[in-house]
Amino acid sequence: MLLYLPEILLRSGEHIFLVLVAMMGAILLGIPLGILIANRPALAKPILGISNLIQTFPSLALFGFLIISNRRKNAKINRVVLFNVI
Repeated sequence: MLLYLPEILLRSGEHIFLVLVAMMGAILLGIPLGILIANRPALAKPILGISNLIQTFPSLALFGFLIISNRRKNAKINRVVLFNVI
């Protein structure tokens, strides 16, 4: 365990950095859009529709991985894992 401690700390730091960058982007975009649609309800439907569309992209990418994983030896395990993520 101690042998891998520097690598674990490095990867943990990278992960925390990526999470903070993603959260800042979401906050900087989400709060102004939330204020905008609160003040102008007519814009709520198109803005929420676009945001819902954007949220489907990761699921579509996982379906692509699911198709690729069917060709491997452990395809059943890959399918179970991917369906649990989705």
